[in-house]
Amino acid sequence: MNFSFKNLIPFFNRKQESITEKKGSSSTRSFPLQPGSFLEFALGFNLGAGGFNSLSNSQAMTLYRQSSSVATAVDLIADEIENINPAIKLENGKISSEQEVLRLLKNPNDYEMWTDFIGQAARSYLITGDVYFFAAGNINRKPAALFTEKPQNVNIIEGVNSYSQEYLIYRGMGTGSYTRKRTPKKGIRYYDGNLREMFPIMRYSSGYSNTTGDSPLIAASLEVSQQVLSKVHNVSVLENGGRLSLVVQFKDTTTEDEHQDRAKKIREQLAGPDNAGKIAVISSADMDINEFGKSNRDMDFLNLEKIARDAIFTRYKIPLPLVTPDATTFNNMQSAVFHLYDFAVIPLYKRLMAGLSKMILPRYGLDPDVVSLTINPEEIEALKTRRIEQLQKRKDLGIETTNEIREGLPNREPIQGGDTLYQPANLVPIGEDLFTDDNTTTSEEEMRRLARATSEDNNDNEEIPNLEN
Repeated sequence: MNFSFKNLIPFFNRKQESITEKKGSSSTRSFPLQPGSFLEFALGFNLGAGGFNSLSNSQAMTLYRQSSSVATAVDLIADEIENINPAIKLENGKISSEQEVLRLLKNPNDYEMWTDFIGQAARSYLITGDVYFFAAGNINRKPAALFTEKPQNVNIIEGVNSYSQEYLIYRGMGTGSYTRKRTPKKGIRYYDGNLREMFPIMRYSSGYSNTTGDSPLIAASLEVSQQVLSKVHNVSVLENGGRLSLVVQFKDTTTEDEHQDRAKKIREQLAGPDNAGKIAVISSADMDINEFGKSNRDMDFLNLEKIARDAIFTRYKIPLPLVTPDATTFNNMQSAVFHLYDFAVIPLYKRLMAGLSKMILPRYGLDPDVVSLTINPEEIEALKTRRIEQLQKRKDLGIETTNEIREGLPNREPIQGGDTLYQPANLVPIGEDLFTDDNTTTSEEEMRRLARATSEDNNDNEEIPNLEN
């Protein structure tokens, strides 16, 4: 049986199989595999034209470990969030750092500090799209400890309304089964008895279910896979000492089973990026091997790497001047820092604080609709320069009082006399020239008459000075 390149195509593009992720995600999350590929073993995602159909939490965490661009983007945001201390906005609008609930957050448990706790939550959200907070202690009292559970350790049972009915945490401090319960004052809560509470936060879900949020990496799937595979290919070329990409043609007659077995063995030994550069030694009188390989120059890895890297950074709203020397200038570095905080750091920090407010403030007798965990802008060193410049511009405009400007700063009380709006004393109406006779005023005529009367009373014959001159 003659066998050509076209005959090999069906075997190098086998029918995709679909499996269901059993751990670390909803039971409805499925993703295709391409047998024999490097990523089937390492990551488990499809390299076909459709990219990712979905991504489990475990796979997303693997991408964080495998892709330097993903890790750089995630850590750049999470590291900044770790440096922001928690604060609380009281009913009167003042921001306080001395409330009892803040003492819990600064030392959430015996194993972690605030930076560890919030850093883990930020990375979970940025990588998987899901965050799971766990509170230990009587559910009707103040929490005894807080933890951030790893998303890959959580299974979800979907309810009839497409929202989560039950969360199963099978590893970690919060191990247990958390069932949905509606409470009169707290709304929907997930409890495991009277001593355990779990609170989920998730991104937007593009699927049919509202049980898990979309990982940001799903939209950047092709870029991430391209980056990982290109690196594996280059390393394999260096390790194997060669470059082989070929077509195998068998000229003898074989049965269908023998033919498929041959194709399977060739694929296992030579196909895939992990086999790049492998040198093949084959003994057969009735077989042709035709090489159709491309050089590294043909594949243009450097340019592909740059495109993939920039796409990942853009997905995470990372300003390129902070991570790419090609886009960095002396003038745009400061604005890039502002951009990072405005569009990536502060929005995520507020999102996490809103979830914590809804979870723990009611257990301190506080209404999260009136009092909220927040951010103290005066403590963010990276934004102080811009804040000073904005206040200076408002002052220079001269259309606001001192107290109105002070309202823009937290914990600034009004000062006495600060409600008066001052203007420079040398201002005159537009079009008036102070140095011509046309501007003689009534007050000046009064001054002349007063001068003459004074002169007559004193019998002074000195000429009255001409004020007009």
